[in-house]
Formats: sequence, structure tokens, C-alpha cells
Amino acid sequence: MASILAHLPAEQEAMARSHEITQAVSDDKEVTNLINAMEDGFCMARTGGNQTGQSAWTKRAWYTKAKAAGKIIFTDPYKSKTTGDIVCAAGVPYTRNGAPSGVVSVTFKTDTLAEKAKNIKYDGQGKGMIINPASELILASADEKGICSLYRTILC
Repeated sequence: MASILAHLPAEQEAMARSHEITQAVSDDKEVTNLINAMEDGFCMARTGGNQTGQSAWTKRAWYTKAKAAGKIIFTDPYKSKTTGDIVCAAGVPYTRNGAPSGVVSVTFKTDTLAEKAKNIKYDGQGKGMIINPASELILASADEKGICSLYRTILC
């Protein structure tokens, strides 16, 4: 999505700001939201449509961290204000016409990561974990009684 936005020419600004582009993942049950937040404060979300002015989107952790890193980042788990679920977000910055233009964020439940961790094995053995490389925090564990339960206890 960020790559598509980065390559849209200036004359296709309406497409860059369209709800259709954030609807691209509407059938993906693992994604709870997809947000395109732009430097000028414009924000379009898969859920809720145009969110411009609804929040300080460019101040959100997924936005500021992705912009500062200049590459994809993952947030540590947090409680979604919208759904109440324990979620993580991935943020990907993009540039248009040579200037930083915004960040695309994908939000997903930590339960999704726990399911992915169950499939991680080393040489066919062991239990998998998914770790945020920036914070070194365990985001998910194959252990059912592991980290995801801990997040629910702390954040709920």
C-alpha cells in the first residue's frame, strides 16, 4: 500500500486520498484496520472512512516511529480504543514527489501473531516467539499461557 501511494503521480492525489485504497484489505480477517495518515493531517481509515481532524494522527507512535526510522516498524501491544482488543500496529512511511508524505498503518490482533508463532519451529522443533526488534519485547508466543495472556491482564 505504501509503495502504491509513493508511486501515484501528483495528478492522482484524489486516488491517494480515497477510501477505496484503504479498503484493499477489507476481506483480510487478520487486519483490524488500515490507515493512511498524511503529513498534512489528512487521514483515511478502512474502518470509519475519512478521519481527518478526529485525532492527532501524525503524533501516534506508529506514525512517529515509522517516519523517524524511515522503514517499517512494529508497535508494542496496546488496547485498541475502537475495538477494545489487544493489538499491534505496523507502520510504513512513504514519500511522494521526493518528500515525506505519510505513513500507512496496519493494525492486527495479537492473537493473530500468537497463531503465527505456533508455526515457527527451528529445525522442526521448539516453540516460536515473535519479538519486536526495536523494543525487544515479546509480541507473541506459541505458549498458550504465555505473553498474550499477560498482555490481556496488564492492558485490560
